[in-house]
Amino acid sequence: MPGIEPKREPAGFEATRDALDSGRYDFGASNFAVTDERRETIDFATRINDGQGFATRKDSRPTKITDLAQPCGLNVATDAGATFEATPEENAHACPDADRKAYKMRTHNEQGANRSSLQQGRSDIAMSTINGLRYAVTRQQGVRF
Repeated sequence: MPGIEPKREPAGFEATRDALDSGRYDFGASNFAVTDERRETIDFATRINDGQGFATRKDSRPTKITDLAQPCGLNVATDAGATFEATPEENAHACPDADRKAYKMRTHNEQGANRSSLQQGRSDIAMSTINGLRYAVTRQQGVRF
């Protein structure tokens, strides 16, 4: 809009959501999953429909993740407060159902921390948006979608 200069403040998902809820931010741009709970306090303008995906180091197993039993016994990094944190919790039965050790969730306040954790070997898998991960792996050596 003419005469209005936006002030950009990079922030993690939880910080952005809380700042929107409190009125500190007027607008947040990211790949937020629209949920009924979030609709109670936040208005959404949806531009894309993205899903959940995984990234791994090129030298790690599994080489392809198609269900939530495959990461059993591994460390999975994801965004704190995001729907990606809830999906593994809701599907925690997948590992015991397959007679396998549960996966450990590692949550971070920034997506960059997820990718660093993956690249440095602190996490075996990063879980985030499909499009975000596809973009990120093109800029990070040794990582694949």
